[in-house]
Amino acid sequence: MSRVFLVIILSSSFFPRSAAHGALLRAQPLYVNLHKGCEDGHAPVTFRHAVLLNQRKILLSQRSHAGDEAEYAGMVAFAPLDGLATAYRALAAASADDRRARAARAHDLFRQKFAPRHLFERAGVYSSWGLAVAVGT
Repeated sequence: MSRVFLVIILSSSFFPRSAAHGALLRAQPLYVNLHKGCEDGHAPVTFRHAVLLNQRKILLSQRSHAGDEAEYAGMVAFAPLDGLATAYRALAAASADDRRARAARAHDLFRQKFAPRHLFERAGVYSSWGLAVAVGT
């Protein structure tokens, strides 16, 4: 059985606030990110990734900076430009249950890794201000 999804290419104008946009965001499970110049390796992961991960979407991106790829390991699938179609077909061929489970794992990992407390700890906010962090917060 062939599955076809609308491929949404993320751009700076992707996130207007409208009812139509909200409907589109709810309807599509898989998003593809291409860098403006289609170059591999240097363009950073953007805020749009956070919006989609919070919406439990599957995100396939053209290769990014190695540091960004490491930060988003397990949350965003990365492929070189010439491998995006193959990677997309593999994700689209998965069952709906498998796609939902993949999106849920990515969402949970994103929420855990980028929770404000963890970001502040990594940035040294608590230690530089002499603050203690309560366990379990």
